[in-house]
Amino acid sequence: MEITPWSWRTHLPVRSPERTHGRYTQAKAAIRSSCEKAGLAAHASHAGAWRAIGRLRQQNVPATRLAAACAAAVAIVTVLAGCQHEPVGREVEGFPFTIQPQEVGSRIWRDVQPDVVAILDQSAGLHRPGYLFEDQHGSLFVTDNEDYRVKKFDVDGKLVQVYGNGKGKALGEFEAPMYASVDPEGNVWVPDLSLQRLAIFEEDGTLQRSISLDYRPYGLRHLSDGSYFVYIVQGGTGPQSGMFGLYRDAELLTQFGATDLDPTTAAGRVIAVDGDLVYSPARFEFIVRYDERGNVVYARETLQQEQESVLEDQSAMQGYPLMLKASLGHQGGRIYISPWVLSEKRRLLVIDVYRAADGSYEFSFELPEPRSGMDVGRDFIYVVRDTAVVIYRLSL
Repeated sequence: MEITPWSWRTHLPVRSPERTHGRYTQAKAAIRSSCEKAGLAAHASHAGAWRAIGRLRQQNVPATRLAAACAAAVAIVTVLAGCQHEPVGREVEGFPFTIQPQEVGSRIWRDVQPDVVAILDQSAGLHRPGYLFEDQHGSLFVTDNEDYRVKKFDVDGKLVQVYGNGKGKALGEFEAPMYASVDPEGNVWVPDLSLQRLAIFEEDGTLQRSISLDYRPYGLRHLSDGSYFVYIVQGGTGPQSGMFGLYRDAELLTQFGATDLDPTTAAGRVIAVDGDLVYSPARFEFIVRYDERGNVVYARETLQQEQESVLEDQSAMQGYPLMLKASLGHQGGRIYISPWVLSEKRRLLVIDVYRAADGSYEFSFELPEPRSGMDVGRDFIYVVRDTAVVIYRLSL
């Protein structure tokens, strides 16, 4: 069965649940055939088909091949629109779930009128900022990669507490402090990737205890009941058992997020959202939300940044998958993601905003900063420079 510019309408899928699956399968087979005849990837999405058509037009291909490509794209759109009872999406090798497309194909830009309210630099006691987050009281915690300590700043930008005793292997010292977290009692938990342990400090900076781990912790996020998610880079159980673990104290409750990808390829960012975990892989254009049992709530595409051919060429030059996304934040029912490639291209910090409930895209905005890390608080956005943190107030 072949879909041509004149025959694609005859293959519209019916909407009845009992007949959708069979018609959907037939239509997908026809689309795959037309894509192959048109020189498109067999697994092309509707957006991928239209991008490929643009490339074909630039290459001045014969009209018959271009017509077949258009027919394939139209058929894909038709199938996606008509099959209400069949999940539609794409799969990414290494991840065992289907990724659903966004309804919006291009960015919606919003003017946010950023206002700098403070800059935390050496004069504020901060030298080389790394990972940061805001707690429920509005205090900012920043890992300082110069003196290997975690520093707490109040809402006025004043340094009020320091956690850790600097670089080293002794208890309370760090070699690779990562994403820290604050538990409901106000204790500060700092994971160390290199030493494979958690250092737990009381609010006044006193080391309470240290927990040795059989895995390398990349980050940690607490929930309101005291349990916490840990981003497991690799460990005794291996990444195929799950990149993420839900723990209470040191007891593993659930491990999930299985993948056969190596830690560098699968690396990304995680945040806790209303008791769930959201994972944004740095080298793949999607986000996924898991519940506390490890079930996928949704997996949604994130907006693309460049033509696929450009990304593939850059990736091949580097010898590993290109880093596409960097920072990940959550506030007020929204997820904030910084697209790395687009920020570099525009020489501005681009931030895409998605709804936390279903992962659907809302809008994008820019900050007058170079490509850099960021996090989102209740009233501010924190941007990491080489030697300072810039605090912006936005009108969203």
